[in-house]
Amino acid sequence: MIEDICAKFKQKRIDLGYGIEETVEKTKLHPMVIRDIEDGRLTNISSAYLKGFIRIYAQFLKIDPNILLDELKNLEPPKPQKNKLIVNKAREKKEKEKKEREAARKRPSININIVKPLAAIILIIFAAWLIWILIFGFFGFIGKLFTHKKPEPVSVQEQEVVSEPENIEVRAEKIEKKVLQKENSAPITLSVTAKRKCFIKVKIDGSVVYQGILKKGFIETWEAEKKIEMSISDGSSLYLEVNGKNLPALTTMKKAIKNLVITPTGIFVDK
Repeated sequence: MIEDICAKFKQKRIDLGYGIEETVEKTKLHPMVIRDIEDGRLTNISSAYLKGFIRIYAQFLKIDPNILLDELKNLEPPKPQKNKLIVNKAREKKEKEKKEREAARKRPSININIVKPLAAIILIIFAAWLIWILIFGFFGFIGKLFTHKKPEPVSVQEQEVVSEPENIEVRAEKIEKKVLQKENSAPITLSVTAKRKCFIKVKIDGSVVYQGILKKGFIETWEAEKKIEMSISDGSSLYLEVNGKNLPALTTMKKAIKNLVITPTGIFVDK
């Protein structure tokens, strides 16, 4: 029995005349380890160190350690055999992982040395395109500011159909009252601004100086000594200014004005 063998260890120490303190000093074992071995309380000692402690103590006492170690082996429960199914599954899992690693190594990878230059080229192209757009837009805007396009002349007069009659003469009389009617020898200055595209014909002192379409936003100015005559396809599409004074709208609707006459004495429609 283990208790009997352990008791022999204790008796041997006593026979040799060693106390616990002296035994600890010579074996470097803890006093509790020595007492547990001698009293048979081997379960109090960690199984990882038990056999090593027994060998050290047995060599000190000059006792064969295998006597106690063999007895311990007999007490150890048999190791359970692993289930073959579990072993096979573990083996299959390892083989599968191994195949996946091999396939990953064979799979072609992206060459970073190629990707980096390619990305840099794409970035440079995009930056150049963006700079070109900005420069082109800037110079285009500047060009529009300094470029004055003349209206496109046409050979055929465009006129809008008058759907509803309007008393143009009455309108002209209202405008006439707002203009200085004092006879003046100074020249007449007419400035025309197009609110919308409109066809006009202008005579200065009996001579045609303009006949064509005046586009939206364009401004034209003429001077006459005696008379300015105008034919307008849409009287509501123009702003008129005579000698620096803004005139009221000729009409509030899209109406054609056949002949608008401006003289130093006033503005009226020639009947």
